[in-house]
Amino acid sequence: MAPDGGRVPIGPVERLRRRDEFRRCYRHGAKIAGRWIVLHRLAPSPGRERVRVGFTVSRRVGKAVVRNRVKRRLREAWRRWIKELPVSGDVVVAARPQAAEASYAELEAELGWLLRKVCRTGGNGGGAPSASKPSGPASP
Repeated sequence: MAPDGGRVPIGPVERLRRRDEFRRCYRHGAKIAGRWIVLHRLAPSPGRERVRVGFTVSRRVGKAVVRNRVKRRLREAWRRWIKELPVSGDVVVAARPQAAEASYAELEAELGWLLRKVCRTGGNGGGAPSASKPSGPASP
């Protein structure tokens, strides 16, 4: 268990950091869009078993304080969902401008819905979530 009560850090090995890594995921990966989040997933390259994630929140979302809040919420939602779902490859989680108005619970539920869809379809799905999408993982 992590020292801070179960929170799993996203280490440097598990993060996309360079521009070309993000660009490769955008250009060659599958895209699944929701109301607040767009998920880009690139299948794992041979020999790479772990999932790597990158988060992007553009200036269209808002000023720096708002963008950082959205990014923190997305990172925390990722930490909660990644323990439960077998996602592999490179994933870019991009916030849409409307994400600034979404609550943490809404972002977490949508990220979970998108990740489940990626796991189920291999990243080839699309469309928007329905109103009956399941809620996020059970809180401890």
